Amino acid sequence: MYIQKRTYSYYFRLQVPRSLRPSYGKAEICFSLNTLDRAEARLKALEYSHQYLLEFEQRKALPISQTVNPTTTQSNVSAIGASYS
Repeated sequence: MYIQKRTYSYYFRLQVPRSLRPSYGKAEICFSLNTLDRAEARLKALEYSHQYLLEFEQRKALPISQTVNPTTTQSNVSAIGASYS
């Protein structure tokens, strides 16, 4: 799964594919799921992983010149997470 328990929250973690790392500027996407409940964290992580994996597939199909700005931002992810609150 894509979650990691830390002291105050579960975290979402996902490796960015090597071919997309230049456009994302990092090798891993990691952020707090803002919950200590494992079941809730798993649900949120499933939604985020689905969103990111779809985005990765879409970006792999684009010419390199169009992959500079990721469409999934922290605010987009937060909006998705808010739907679980």
